[in-house]
Amino acid sequence: MMDTTMTRGAACLCLTMTLLLPCLTLADTALRAEQLTLDNWAVLRPQGPDAIAGIGDWALSNGHLCAVISDLDHESGMTAWGGVLVDLGHCGAGNDQWLMSHLLPNMDTESLTRPHSLRTGFGAASAFVVVQGQQQGLRLESRYQLELDRRDTLTVVHTVTRVGPGTELNTLATMFLHPSRSLTPYALNTAQREYSLGFDWLQVDRSDEQVMLRAMQPGDLTVFMGAEALDAPVSYGVKLDSITRRTPAEDEQVIEAFTITDSDYSVFGGLAEVPLAGSRKPGIWEFLQSRWMDLAQGESLEMRFSILVKPDTSVAHITDEYYQGAVITGQIQPANGRLLLSDAQGHPLTTVTPAADGRFRVRVPQDVSEVVARHVTVGHGREYRWRVDAAALDSGELEVGVLSGSSAARVQLPTGYAMRLTFKGVEGTPDPSIGDDFSGANSAGETWDNGVQTNSVSLAGTAGDPAEVLLPAGAYQVYASRGLEFSVTTTELTVGEGDTTKLVIAWPLRVLDTPGQVSADLHVHSAISFDSAMPLPERIRSFAAMGAEILVATEHNRIYDYSDLVADMGLADQITLLTGVEFTGMAYTEATPSTNGHSNVFPLRYQPREFSGGLPRHEGVRLRDLMQWTREQSPDALFQLNHPRVKNAPDPGLAYFDHLGVGQAFDPEQAMTAQSNVALLEPNEAGLRDADFDLLEVLNGTDMELYRLVREDWFSLLRQGLRPVGTANSDSHKSAALVAVPTNYVSMEMGTSALATQASMLAGLRAGRVVGSNGPQLAVLIENEQGEVATLGDTISGQTLSLQVAVDAADWIPVDTLVVYLNGGVFRTVPVQAGDRVDLALPGDISGFVVVEVTGTPDATYRAVLPDFTPLAFSNPIWLVGDG
Repeated sequence: MMDTTMTRGAACLCLTMTLLLPCLTLADTALRAEQLTLDNWAVLRPQGPDAIAGIGDWALSNGHLCAVISDLDHESGMTAWGGVLVDLGHCGAGNDQWLMSHLLPNMDTESLTRPHSLRTGFGAASAFVVVQGQQQGLRLESRYQLELDRRDTLTVVHTVTRVGPGTELNTLATMFLHPSRSLTPYALNTAQREYSLGFDWLQVDRSDEQVMLRAMQPGDLTVFMGAEALDAPVSYGVKLDSITRRTPAEDEQVIEAFTITDSDYSVFGGLAEVPLAGSRKPGIWEFLQSRWMDLAQGESLEMRFSILVKPDTSVAHITDEYYQGAVITGQIQPANGRLLLSDAQGHPLTTVTPAADGRFRVRVPQDVSEVVARHVTVGHGREYRWRVDAAALDSGELEVGVLSGSSAARVQLPTGYAMRLTFKGVEGTPDPSIGDDFSGANSAGETWDNGVQTNSVSLAGTAGDPAEVLLPAGAYQVYASRGLEFSVTTTELTVGEGDTTKLVIAWPLRVLDTPGQVSADLHVHSAISFDSAMPLPERIRSFAAMGAEILVATEHNRIYDYSDLVADMGLADQITLLTGVEFTGMAYTEATPSTNGHSNVFPLRYQPREFSGGLPRHEGVRLRDLMQWTREQSPDALFQLNHPRVKNAPDPGLAYFDHLGVGQAFDPEQAMTAQSNVALLEPNEAGLRDADFDLLEVLNGTDMELYRLVREDWFSLLRQGLRPVGTANSDSHKSAALVAVPTNYVSMEMGTSALATQASMLAGLRAGRVVGSNGPQLAVLIENEQGEVATLGDTISGQTLSLQVAVDAADWIPVDTLVVYLNGGVFRTVPVQAGDRVDLALPGDISGFVVVEVTGTPDATYRAVLPDFTPLAFSNPIWLVGDG
């Protein structure tokens, strides 16, 4: 619905039409507020790693900033509906890293209000989108506005009004999502610095009221720094301008604001009214009072934000707009790292990144007389103290001259070969942090991984490889590896401050052949996911460095095809990319009160002009209905249930077997028909059940405890006639979380083209011809007395059955124990080593399945190359049919 139907450039006819909104003039033609269409999509849709808008969403632009509010029918993060700010960046700059924000009455993520209307319109020099909804006697309105004279600022106003009886409103909050430091929050209180957190946040357990109260701080500004590793930088300064309570007579009461800052989300909020005497920092006394707070009929609460967008990752470019004190200038030589500024009491002020020549410029608050600057960089940072005296205040500037930073060692890397180089500190040298953003960000006192921190570097053997790395002075053991089928080579490296050293190391060589098999990781993420800052080129390069062959791109709630980039990097002959998606249930709905968990579907068709690349509605949808959509849209696609068990998860909804979508955990010791499990068997109209997934992710990443739990779930399903294929995947989101380990060795007929390879690999997966592995290799078959042979996924019968297992591994991958499971119970345990062949007799009068597993004890080399992993390989079942 439009507030005005006037076209740009039309003559101004509203001089006598005083009831209409002000007309646009020719000078206002940069202002746009309209629905995305095929004609305007390329101009109005922000671009960047987190741009998800599509045809039908609602765009705002002032010619400089571009923003998109999702259409009401599009799901948006924690909701099964839209009307949410989903994209924000500079028009044409490709720097959209904005995720989502949600208005939370009573800070309750499970009772969000569904909007019922959306309209666009124009003011004298502004364009806006207004979203409205109503629930439980409360009318919620969100207004998003861009103006011509505030080119870098989006204004957001949320208003909640009591229009009838219903749920009490005691608090109002807005939550901003930035999981896993996809954006890095820097939290400030510009009026009371003692409450500023900077990068030092708490890890907040939302289920613990006491922890939540401790985490609440008075605050008004949080800077969300974009990922430095991405090509198009951005930072968002979210300033809470006011929270105001209004009566129908327009009497106003200003509400004190609080903030909560976590590594995954930030909250701005306030109580519904001013409490009786208490602390500026909200505590138990204030929240006890809030239980009796509410809005009277006609009263409203208004939250007003200004979101300032800057095309860089320096907090200073945001805080410079709010601070009124002296400007500090200087130069760091050599130019590197970041300056973290605080006052003399240690309260954080801002951060600034020097330019390429080392120059920096940063403004501080007006009442600061002494500034402490901590230089965070490769090597040893230094601390500086500067007095901001009257002369500096009078002139408005304090020049601190040239600062002597530490000089990292430059290590020139080998070229022309794919491998992964791992640097381990020795002789007292700590492991380096290559790719660090130097923010100093931490949670609960521990440094928080920004997604690109790692002690390794990936080389694809192509022209785009990094030429060098920076290391602190020290001694290192360097390991060169290329995945599970190649040798590992090592060398020693000692570097001094400021050195330039060429790394010379032998290339890893193939030591294991896997004819008729491909290595496939079916669960991979990059910065295209909302919880990752891993640049796409680096993700592809890391996959090539691991020697893997099939990469299945499964970004959270977004279909995205980057096969063109694989080709542009010269890697199309090494990597076959399949486009998929990870359906990520985040909304708690009537149909799925515990969400529908996480599940992968691949391959799918990428539709770049559609919302989230063509993602279907999935929130509040049972797995069986997602499977039905999959079969209708892509009959050859496979459906994989991901990480069905977790521990210590910030989101309990992501582990499907912990709740089955309905709040009842799967019990592997009970029959499928038991009350705890029967939800899995309930069919939809097409006859599909939640239990009918094709693949089950038995091993996810490094966690062996969860592997053992899910293995029991898997065995329970297999015993009861279900046949999901067991898989092993990396679920890698970060540089330090290895991609292609664990991996799936899929037996298949080798195709003569990429499409033939894809079809053959999918057929091999569907048939269960799969071994999941952290390194060891397994070949398993069963032969009967008639000479018939069955391999993984096959069925065999006979009076005399011989199980034959071949175990192999590269020489740096230890193996020591073989376990044979018969119908999920341990049948035999046999000590083994690489190269062994084991032949065991099986009972010929039993029906069921055989699964084989081999493990090893990690040694120093294995731990250096594959940290936190345990040598493991497991087979999929071979099925037995006994007498009768």
